[in-house]
Amino acid sequence: MCIAFVDGGTYYHHATYHDPQWHDCFAGNIYVRDLPGAGLSGYDCLYVASRQDPAELQAACSAIQAFLDAGKLVVALGESHALWLDSVDWTPGETNFWWWLTPGADSGMRQRNPQHWLFDYLGLEDATWHRHGTLAVPAGATSLIDAVEGCSVLYETRCRATAG
Repeated sequence: MCIAFVDGGTYYHHATYHDPQWHDCFAGNIYVRDLPGAGLSGYDCLYVASRQDPAELQAACSAIQAFLDAGKLVVALGESHALWLDSVDWTPGETNFWWWLTPGADSGMRQRNPQHWLFDYLGLEDATWHRHGTLAVPAGATSLIDAVEGCSVLYETRCRATAG
């Protein structure tokens, strides 16, 4: 799979993209402001790094939607307020950055569909992090990880390619 890293221009995006442990994961780096005019046909997936400016992603919305309509994959990480994607319903929540420091603490994450192919490659522990809210799962989507209080923190949805 050919993955493009969508970079918001922060030091931590730069550090992640250039970290040797992730070097083989990404085929290219696209600055978010260049996304509307970027040639995306050679990529299978856009990896939208966390903490992107939602206004910049909104400006690229038509390019992202065209990418999805072509049957390609977008992985949108948290704190980019993915409201720039069709049908995303985000609810902010309380964030506990330090839950893991408390002995016996529960992250509040629950694997929803353990038979999903993604879990052949990673476990719930790999996808356990602090969170800033939850997502309502749209019709036709599959929740992969839920929060104990309800809603999803990771789901998969598929778009159909448009004719033409």
